[in-house]
Amino acid sequence: MLIIWGIAVLMGVLTVVLLLGKGSFLIAGYNTSGKEEKKEYNEKRLCRVMGGGMGVITLMLIGWGVMGEKFPVSVFVIVTIVTVILIQVLSSTICRAQVNDGGEQKKETSRDRIYRRASFIFSAVILAGVTFVLFTGHVTPVLHEDSLEIQVSYWSDNEVAYRSIRSVAYMEDLQRGSRKGGIGGPTLQAGHFKNAEFGDYMLYSYTSCDSFVVLDTEQGTVVLNGKDKAATKELYEELLEKVGES
Repeated sequence: MLIIWGIAVLMGVLTVVLLLGKGSFLIAGYNTSGKEEKKEYNEKRLCRVMGGGMGVITLMLIGWGVMGEKFPVSVFVIVTIVTVILIQVLSSTICRAQVNDGGEQKKETSRDRIYRRASFIFSAVILAGVTFVLFTGHVTPVLHEDSLEIQVSYWSDNEVAYRSIRSVAYMEDLQRGSRKGGIGGPTLQAGHFKNAEFGDYMLYSYTSCDSFVVLDTEQGTVVLNGKDKAATKELYEELLEKVGES
């Protein structure tokens, strides 16, 4: 959490600077533009738009720091992407200088329109992709004759031989702990996790289900579940039978 708070403080300082209409040298792309290109933008307005966007992300980071592991990271990702899209749209519209040196209204060129539309489409595609990954996916336990195969979306599958399983337990309201590597969102939680009860362990679970099957294996602890309590309970009973036969 110290890293989160450190980033939040840094971004908070930059947010204040930009909202004051200063710090244009911090804006990537604009700070390397030539004088003629810079004339096409209202510098103070551009700074404030960037500052507003950074302010939103800073508030999200503060929320993350306060809530810790309970913070919905998926919300942070989506809000950040939406904020970036808004910054791109506003920087290419209301931040454009309205008049040229002769006092005449500046017209948007075809090049400007293509750039603005391409930026919007690119950002929209990224947002759609991230949203799809966060809100879809499955955990599919496949019980073979000699092993359990755990198939999971967007993460590597795992296969556990029945003979390597020391015990099978059914648990509810397990604290998943912190993710050391893997995926986490409103649909799936999968990968390398660590909690006070098991230490380092492997998790393959649906986020909405608070029932779990815990496997104590020769390779370490493996935790998984079904879409709901009934599916998890059924999986537990099937594994008990398989492990008992091995």
